[in-house]
Amino acid sequence: MMIIYHNHHDIKTSFIKVMLDAQLESHTDLSISIDGHLQRFRVKDDKPGSKNGWYVLFNTGSIAGSFGNWKTGLSANWCATNKNQMSKAEHSKFKLQRQKAINERERQRIQDHHSSAVKSGKLWDSASQQVKINHSYLVSKHIKAYGIRQLGENLLIPIQDAQNNLVSVQFIMPNGSKRFKSGGRIKGCFMLIGELEGTLFICEGYATGATIHQATGKSVIIAFNAANLSPVVTALKLLNITIKIIIVADNDISNKVNTGLIKGQECAHTHNLPLIYPTFSDDQPGSDFNDLVSFIGIAAAGGYLTKSIEGLCQ
Repeated sequence: MMIIYHNHHDIKTSFIKVMLDAQLESHTDLSISIDGHLQRFRVKDDKPGSKNGWYVLFNTGSIAGSFGNWKTGLSANWCATNKNQMSKAEHSKFKLQRQKAINERERQRIQDHHSSAVKSGKLWDSASQQVKINHSYLVSKHIKAYGIRQLGENLLIPIQDAQNNLVSVQFIMPNGSKRFKSGGRIKGCFMLIGELEGTLFICEGYATGATIHQATGKSVIIAFNAANLSPVVTALKLLNITIKIIIVADNDISNKVNTGLIKGQECAHTHNLPLIYPTFSDDQPGSDFNDLVSFIGIAAAGGYLTKSIEGLCQ
């Protein structure tokens, strides 16, 4: 994790500029708070309802904090006072106070994870297993309900760890907006369609995963965001089970940074796994295999994926 030192008369303006320089930009203007609490926000070009961006600022004599993007894995520390302008004693105090803040955030994170898991379990138990087949999100995406539930008008997507414990849930609204249960654990966790055996695909979102399963009949692991692909693969490797994983990356060609493909390639390189991703012509606005199906149909997409399995897993 990098540490950025910056000296500026306007702390909040400086902090936002540093985030922009690190290619982290909010979808809307941020009202920066210096209260020591984690703040989340929708990143520019991310889907409605998502809150992958985060920051925390605290006053320890010098204003300092951290920021990042859970989708891309970006994480950086920041200090308003330049290191060269601090005395040795001041710098030691800053590092001590910063470490205390990191420890406190970690303690709070663990507490939040536990609380969210308990609340998610209650929501899951109270949700209906009879998902309406005409739910507008399922209809718009041309997908079926696999292992999900419905709570009111919202779909409930279960999020589990590698030990099959429910740790959180994702809500999908009828209009396609998504949000996770606040405080829930995501890193290294996933949803599974099918069984952890044989050849499996791993992808980002539920709609993509359901599409792949419908098209191939194969099991699918849903990691929920691009930055979580590699942590999920790492968690599965620790189970010491015999499976073959194929990474199905998003291809975010319309975004300034193609996060889906970049993270997919990084995961493939790190774990020595095969990678496939959809391609689109100039008149086909899309980023994932669910989008691709809307252009070429489920049969053609299924044929493409099946051929990929045959070619990559020989």
